[in-house]
Amino acid sequence: MTAATTLSAEITALMADATLPDGSAIDGLTSALGRRHVSEHASPPRVVWIPRNASPKPPVKSGFPGGARSIATRSLELLVRCWGADVDGAAALAQAVLAAAHRRWHGRWAYLGEEWDVADAQVELGELVVLRVSVDLAVLDRTPTTARVTSATLDSAATRGDSILQPGDT
Repeated sequence: MTAATTLSAEITALMADATLPDGSAIDGLTSALGRRHVSEHASPPRVVWIPRNASPKPPVKSGFPGGARSIATRSLELLVRCWGADVDGAAALAQAVLAAAHRRWHGRWAYLGEEWDVADAQVELGELVVLRVSVDLAVLDRTPTTARVTSATLDSAATRGDSILQPGDT
C-alpha cells in the first residue's frame, strides 16, 4: 500500500481481481468494508471485510511517494466473511479472495485460518466461511521539508583555524 492508498481502495482493487481459478469473474459478487455492512440486506455471493485488531512491527525500509518515511508498521488483522449460496460457492469465494490477496499483497500478508461453524443469520440463505488474514500497513510520517541550494558565497574573511570550513580546509 502506498502513501496515497486507503484501506478501502486496497480492498476495492483486491476484490476487482478476485476471480475463479480459470480467470472468469464471479457472477453477482459484491463486497463491502466495515462491520456495519454485515447486517445489510444482500444476497450471496458477497464478501465483507472487517478490521479486527492490529499489532506493531518495525518500520518498512523502502521509499514512499513524495519522500514520506515509514515510522512503524501496523499488522492489521481482518475478518473476511465469504458468503456463498452453498458450500462450494463459499469455498470458491474464499479461494478467490486468498489468491487475490496473494497477488496484491505478496510478501506483506498472512493467511491466519478460517472458520465454517459460524452461527449467523446469513447461513439460513447460504453458507458462510470467515477467513482471518493480516496485512502489513506502513505508518507514514510527514514528508520532510527540503530546500535546494542555488548559490553560495564564500566568506573571504575566514582564516584557517577559525572553525569555519572553506574549500580546501580539512
